Amino acid sequence: MTFRAALQHSRRAPVPLHFAPPRRARLPEVVDQLLRRYGAGDAPRKSAAELDALLRRLQKADCQWEGVSPTDRLNVAWVLWRGSEPPAENRSFLSAFLNWVAAPWRRVQARHLASAWAAAFDPKLASIRLVGEWLSARAAQLSDPWSRLAAEFDVFSIEHGPVRLAKAFLASTESEKSFLDRLRLRGPAVAGGLMLETLGVAASLVEVSLERAPRLATRLIELCMHEGAFRPAAMAKAAPKRAASVRLKICEALLLPWQQAEPPEEVRGQIIDHLLANYGDARVNDAVWEDLRPPARKIMRGWLKRRTIETFFHVAGETNPGNRGRRQASHRFWTAYQDHIEDAWLLAGPLHLASLKTKETIGHGRLAGCRSGDSALLLRIRGITIAETSNFDSCQAWLAHSDFAPPLYCDKMKPCWLAALTTGADFSPVYARNGSGSWQDRMHDFIEYHTGLFVPRHEYLLPDHPR
Repeated sequence: MTFRAALQHSRRAPVPLHFAPPRRARLPEVVDQLLRRYGAGDAPRKSAAELDALLRRLQKADCQWEGVSPTDRLNVAWVLWRGSEPPAENRSFLSAFLNWVAAPWRRVQARHLASAWAAAFDPKLASIRLVGEWLSARAAQLSDPWSRLAAEFDVFSIEHGPVRLAKAFLASTESEKSFLDRLRLRGPAVAGGLMLETLGVAASLVEVSLERAPRLATRLIELCMHEGAFRPAAMAKAAPKRAASVRLKICEALLLPWQQAEPPEEVRGQIIDHLLANYGDARVNDAVWEDLRPPARKIMRGWLKRRTIETFFHVAGETNPGNRGRRQASHRFWTAYQDHIEDAWLLAGPLHLASLKTKETIGHGRLAGCRSGDSALLLRIRGITIAETSNFDSCQAWLAHSDFAPPLYCDKMKPCWLAALTTGADFSPVYARNGSGSWQDRMHDFIEYHTGLFVPRHEYLLPDHPR
């Protein structure tokens, strides 16, 4: 019986047929199958090897659109900017692909194209500008988030998109993840060229405003990281020159505004932690640091000097709590000389080497021939080298050009032996001939005599020190 005949029979029958919908909706299953086959449009469903194979097939067909199979056409968007000679830079191939997407309107393919465009974004590529203009002209036909991003940020404009995204993020208080989730940016788009360009623009904006608005340092640092990875480092393989340029911009933006002013202590700490983790110690790593505009490296070295001194006294307090009085006196003394100290270097004993590796990324050397919890601080003031150990029993000083002075910035592979911190010293306040006054007074007089530096007594002595 045909369907029409069954309906007619039902109308004449004493008990008509009733439609009984399925107990369980099948639409979610259908949607799931479609997503597995075609993807949500935010990321390719093919593996990197499969996309490379597709790119080879396009190259074998000399990027002639007529030679691309119907199945391959569904994934062409993901390889448009892949390889050393991206197919998108072939004007005739790109034009044919765009015409195929446009007529009839292939909404899924347009979404693929928008996501791939954002991932490959490079303002120097002619194809990026051409596709951006094509997407912008059809923004109303695109599905979210792209239609909304086009309306709110003019996202497909090379000139306006990154700038408006950067300004919106800097003005907000959201985390990087929350910001991108709210915009519904996902897949390659959030880790690719568009966001790298946005980061570079944000760095330029922060540099001119940071002194007036220190909070922007936190915002820029937040934008630098995506899923625990430093954006420029993650993009270094795909876009080495652009990633290197943005990397320099970030560092300069965080340092150069502080040439004439000091940032709030919390902000300075955040900047130091971020730069140490992603750029290394400016005193021992030439990579990146030597390419910065002056005086960025000098500013960072000054901050690292302070961090080194504070780290030493923190480490010493953990392992030698019994020397609290002498440690506090030493901390006060060297803090008073902080602006005159040119270099500071930490030597860590076995107990602290592991903790410094996990908790701190500040440069440090290895102290050997000592107890496990020992550490030492090396300072340089106008050529004089001074060593202070965590025992705080005495400090030693070597005059400029002394062959016995321990070297600063020594490699952890070449340890400094504890005995070397006393060998051939030219001065120690404990053994000074003039026994009058405190060890601080004798150390101060030695420094003043050989350098001309004078620090008022009340600055280097603790307030309750006997006069």
